Amino acid sequence: LSATVRNYGEQVARDVQLTAQVDGKKRPTAEVIDSLEPGQEVTREFDVVFPSTGPHDVEVSLPVDALEQDNRRVLEVMTSHAHRAGR
Repeated sequence: LSATVRNYGEQVARDVQLTAQVDGKKRPTAEVIDSLEPGQEVTREFDVVFPSTGPHDVEVSLPVDALEQDNRRVLEVMTSHAHRAGR
């Protein structure tokens, strides 16, 4: 799966941690964006394992900032076979 992050601020964002959860369980590591200039966007890809068939909730989030509403996105994925999605 992939997530695109854009810096809408006026300052460089540094060491931004992008975390992902599947069915409420955090992945063991976060993707770190070293530096993100104002107006710049970057896409990070990560592997997700769906352990069973059926619906799965995937959540990607950023640390809290001044505009909390745009720090989190949720997607429901329906799988018909247990499989691995990713790069």
